[in-house]
Amino acid sequence: MLLSFVLKYLRINHPSLKRRPSSLCNLSDQQTLDIKNYCVKCLQCGIWEMQKLRHLSVPYQTTLPKCSDNGDSCLPHLQTLSATTPNRETAALIIHSRFLNLIKLTLNSLDMGKTKKCL
Repeated sequence: MLLSFVLKYLRINHPSLKRRPSSLCNLSDQQTLDIKNYCVKCLQCGIWEMQKLRHLSVPYQTTLPKCSDNGDSCLPHLQTLSATTPNRETAALIIHSRFLNLIKLTLNSLDMGKTKKCL
């Protein structure tokens, strides 16, 4: 008998973990990913493969990676993006409406110029 399950919510609560689990972005049915207590400065490009992701919570000072240049949305179901630090990539994603269903956006920045540019 084959036992399978679908993981929809994952929280990594390990501040001293230095390496991202290699299979993290392979969780194709993931809807919530809470890694705000995980030591990471930039998310890996594989995050864009998590097409069912609805809620993403990252640590302060975390930036988003570059998304492909095609016209598709990056995370079509993303509703909540919490604590990302605005940079050129974040601004491009927001300006070009790459998060079609985004309802809540929390930006963390000490540089008001970067935040204004992003918005």
